[in-house]
Amino acid sequence: MALSDTVDVSTSPYTSSSALSSIPSIEYRRPISTSSLAERTSLEHAQLIASHIHEKFYASQWTLPGPDAIPSVCVRTKEGEYAVEPSPPDMKVLDAVQKLDVKVAFLMRSKITDCVFRTIADEDDELIFPREGVQVQIFNSLDEVIDSTERSVRRFQYICFLRREQAVLLWHDHTRSIFGHADHMNTKMMSLGHILFDAQYHLRFTCITCIVSSSKDRKLWLIDHNQRDSVYTGVAVSIMTILLFGGSLRIIVTEAAVDEFYLRYLLAISIPFSGALALMPVYKESLAFVLGPTIESLKKAISNYELHGGTANLFVNDDGMQIIDPVLAQERRQYYRDHGIGWVARPGNGQNGYLRAGKFKKASNMNFCLEISNKTEDMLLDLIQTREEVGQSLTCTDEQELYETALERVIMEDKRAWAAGNIRVGEIILIVDSDTRVPADCLIYGAAEMFLNPEVAIIQHSAGVMQVVGDYFENGITYFTNLIYSSIRFVCGSGDIAPFVGHNAFLRWQAVQSVAYRADGREYYWSESHVSEDFDLALRLQVAGNIVRLATYHGLEGFQEGVSLTIYDELARWEKYAYGCNELVLNPIHTWLWRGPFSRLFIMFLTSNIQLCSKISVLGYILSYYAIAIGFPFAIINYALLGWCNGFFDSFYLDGWRVFLSLIAVFSFLGNLSLAVLRYRLCEKSLMGALMENFKWMPMFVVFFSGLSFHVNTAILAHLFSIDMTWGATSKEKTDSNFWIEVPRILKTFKWMYLIVGTLAGCMVYCGIFAPPDWRVTEFTAIVPLATMIAGHLLLPFALNPALMVFNY
Repeated sequence: MALSDTVDVSTSPYTSSSALSSIPSIEYRRPISTSSLAERTSLEHAQLIASHIHEKFYASQWTLPGPDAIPSVCVRTKEGEYAVEPSPPDMKVLDAVQKLDVKVAFLMRSKITDCVFRTIADEDDELIFPREGVQVQIFNSLDEVIDSTERSVRRFQYICFLRREQAVLLWHDHTRSIFGHADHMNTKMMSLGHILFDAQYHLRFTCITCIVSSSKDRKLWLIDHNQRDSVYTGVAVSIMTILLFGGSLRIIVTEAAVDEFYLRYLLAISIPFSGALALMPVYKESLAFVLGPTIESLKKAISNYELHGGTANLFVNDDGMQIIDPVLAQERRQYYRDHGIGWVARPGNGQNGYLRAGKFKKASNMNFCLEISNKTEDMLLDLIQTREEVGQSLTCTDEQELYETALERVIMEDKRAWAAGNIRVGEIILIVDSDTRVPADCLIYGAAEMFLNPEVAIIQHSAGVMQVVGDYFENGITYFTNLIYSSIRFVCGSGDIAPFVGHNAFLRWQAVQSVAYRADGREYYWSESHVSEDFDLALRLQVAGNIVRLATYHGLEGFQEGVSLTIYDELARWEKYAYGCNELVLNPIHTWLWRGPFSRLFIMFLTSNIQLCSKISVLGYILSYYAIAIGFPFAIINYALLGWCNGFFDSFYLDGWRVFLSLIAVFSFLGNLSLAVLRYRLCEKSLMGALMENFKWMPMFVVFFSGLSFHVNTAILAHLFSIDMTWGATSKEKTDSNFWIEVPRILKTFKWMYLIVGTLAGCMVYCGIFAPPDWRVTEFTAIVPLATMIAGHLLLPFALNPALMVFNY
């Protein structure tokens, strides 16, 4: 019998597991070509999976027959095609699953679902699970699912109840997850069954029956189990409810107090969660090892948010789609489609005359993608207005069709862009990097905090580190990153303003739009003329009167981010930050005659009404890069002054030796001691454990900061003298390397540094040994600071490069 033949099954698939296993799974959408071995193998594999899943669900008694629909398992073989078990399939179930376009779906019906449906009223459109606060969507029938749109179905809830069929439709994006998902939802539904029990089994009591041996024991048991009212819990829930919805309820309460029209309080029922958008700019990262895990983490957060009544979507700003290998690009497109992800991709630099603006392309990438989203939204509004002008009503299905039409028109008009899926922007934006892990409840907390505090424009989350390689360099940078976040938490907890680091943060879309500026006929949300586009946006928002807030309630295990995996990436990061800070403060030197030395944004920042302590903190952060940068030239000047002019300058001069000792005392000892005490007082670590960790990494960072000045100085001077510098995305995954690859790379990357530093080292040797006596420099206080600086620069690329320890061929 051919695979495309129709099978007439007279035996019920619910009689026995043996009968079930004998029923073949059939693909009913498109006959499989026998000439394609790959397609046949894919179908047979999907059929095997569908049969296995159905057997497992049958053994769990989740496949009871019901009205209007047969409990079925559908496993996608390829786009629009599914293997179905049992056969023949229920066509409505198959059509509904095809509409949802998910990897695997299962129509469940059991005694537990029958019990749950008896609690659902005819007018209910959501089923609430009180213990978890979860709200699950209810549809009247499979027909409603078939006619649904992306906006009417909360895809990431992974479940819906079907009133007519008296069944539950479950789905997931991974076949291996459908078992756990079904068992989890079955447990939730069992918790609802308590309301059908007799009143003597109170909800506050456990479901386990207590056996009482005598009447005396029974009296004691009744005394011990006297029902008590949870006063504190009720008060706490009431206060939290008032706080959560207080902003909107205040208006209702005020109006009701004036006109005594108390029915107005019913308007409070309509208060929804804010629409959220997870925005993720990506480049050429691996789909399997970098993008995929991050997207899975975001999907869990979106699912949790939708289960609590919110709506959210994932928007990928793909800057690599049009420039990577076509096979990899197709894999990305298919992955985005399979997981319900909206995306926009722009052309490569120089393709069809398109130029990617900016020295760091992230800002121009996000601006381009948001521009396509805005154009689509404007086109959609025009189409809706046209429909309304002719008196035509608009359903959810019509709106979805109009949205798809609008997106197609925008792409046709702007032929540079590729786009698909839902790219509409919500009220709040969660911006993440491509190598990020987010907590499942982050969208709920972010939406609630934005709702409660309309003056807040950015909520920056403190983050832990997600390690990839685990070598000593990544471990050291992990320690340093945690140190930075510890310092940020301390100063923000002391009342200082929070920084915006460009990722792991919630943005209020309305606030971002309010500080956008127009140029060249376009609207710019992120500055393409600044390397530190996040710092620029934070300054513009604060100057406009908005607040940047730090959130730490998720802890180090909540948000997690990747760190630099190589010394090249870490140095590039410091160069980019230094270049960006100099951009924000100073104009290039050749423009000082007509613009002045200080940038317009910096002057606006200094003259704004931002609190003074915040201005001092921002200035302290910016000036720290200048302090690092001037270390290299000042060490040379100090060497010359103390070596050849000692005694000819005023004692007011603070020589480099005393600065050197101060740095050792403050940063190497007092700083490590203070950090250990802070972490001990915060109960993060034991005092001795924190001290040992701090001093363990001290040698690495002595080398790192001793060799950093030249690179930061180069970046600042490059901006001042308008010398072109560009940076790409940092590496997100391990790249295999060895000694024979790294040595040539180091010499090529740092050749100019080694030329300058090597020349200085030779000059010091000459001046210390071979120079004429009058020109000889032997002062200890002159030699040590510069020698330390030179040694740090010489050692940095080698000492902090773990790949040099690999000698394979």
